[in-house]
Amino acid sequence: MLRTSLIFALLFAFALLSNLNASEQGTRFLRNPDVGPEQIAFVHANDIWLVSREGGNAFRLTSGQGEENHPAFSPDGQWIAFTGQYGGNSDVYVVSVKGGEPKRLTWHPGADIVQGWTPDGQIMFQSGRAGQPTRLWQFYQVSPDGGFPHPI
Repeated sequence: MLRTSLIFALLFAFALLSNLNASEQGTRFLRNPDVGPEQIAFVHANDIWLVSREGGNAFRLTSGQGEENHPAFSPDGQWIAFTGQYGGNSDVYVVSVKGGEPKRLTWHPGADIVQGWTPDGQIMFQSGRAGQPTRLWQFYQVSPDGGFPHPI
């Protein structure tokens, strides 16, 4: 509990000290933090931002026209999986911590919500794609290289 409170306090302080301009981007609370080996990822104004664990300026990793949330570091800290909502649909994407174009990994019309990574480097997400009347959500995994998702 103390660690989570400390992370939120640090993220808030970093955002205030960074180049975020609240009047231009709106004042939305920093959400969905994830701590990697060297950086902290968080969501602000529907984009994913990164900041060093030692502090400093945060930089925006994503800037798509939709909403990006639920960032999760890969086990090696080199990739971030996230849920992107572009065109009204939530799917799983992955992007390098160095930046670049996110790669879409799921294409189902239902919501696919990133939950994290498996120890062997697969992206885990929840989805209602099974469509069973007694089960709303099921966990799946997909390779960061792409391919068909597999139920867990």
